[in-house]
Amino acid sequence: VLPMISAIRDEAERYINFWATHGEEVENQALRPPIKKILLCGGEANLIGFPEYISHNLHITAEYANVWTNVFSFEEYIPELTLRESLMYGSAVGLALRALDI
Repeated sequence: VLPMISAIRDEAERYINFWATHGEEVENQALRPPIKKILLCGGEANLIGFPEYISHNLHITAEYANVWTNVFSFEEYIPELTLRESLMYGSAVGLALRALDI
């Protein structure tokens, strides 16, 4: 499992470095805020200790995403899935929202 999560960590680190060093706003760092949090979703996000591993290695807070954020309010509806189960549906939920132009 370590090679897989190390590869994910390495890829995230590449994106973080790219964000910090590329783009028109780089000349004025005030326009390009640093990344402060990583939201994890997908089946692999359920690995025990994964958020802590990412946080420790990248020195950025990593936490589970709430895939329902833009779908409904928990005050109106509570899904039958647990938060960890819902992580597996993050891509599908995002694509459905995109199709609806939400």
